[in-house]
Amino acid sequence: EVRALAFLGRRLLTLDLGAVAVRVAGGSRTLAACCPQLERLCAQLCQQHEQPLDQIDPDDLARGCARLKDLDLAPVDWNDTVLARFVEGTPHLQSLTLRHVTIDASSALLTPLLGPRDHKILVLHVALHARTDPVRALGWLDTIAQVRGLRSLC
Repeated sequence: EVRALAFLGRRLLTLDLGAVAVRVAGGSRTLAACCPQLERLCAQLCQQHEQPLDQIDPDDLARGCARLKDLDLAPVDWNDTVLARFVEGTPHLQSLTLRHVTIDASSALLTPLLGPRDHKILVLHVALHARTDPVRALGWLDTIAQVRGLRSLC
């Protein structure tokens, strides 16, 4: 319930909703508004197609959770634009999970992770699609090899 999330969320630094998909009315906008202090978010949200307000947009979290360091949020269709906007808005980001990378994501998808940042990406979980698109996967691995400070790759 949104009221409970709003009451608890103001002081939460970590929110892990587990592996089971849950509905959060208002989607990522609600999470960002109710939990502005979040540093770590792990959630599998379900979207009801008849409820367009339940959309999940990483930009909402970048704007609403200024201290975000760790994000594992699904379902998000990561592409070049979505990732670039999110990384630009999260200067403290250290851990990122990209569970679903869109077919139209280019080989330059991960380039925003190389930019000048106060805090470096230490943990990266990315769906490479190595079996279905080896050329693109190799391009991503070339970029990943340049991520300074990376300590874990899944």
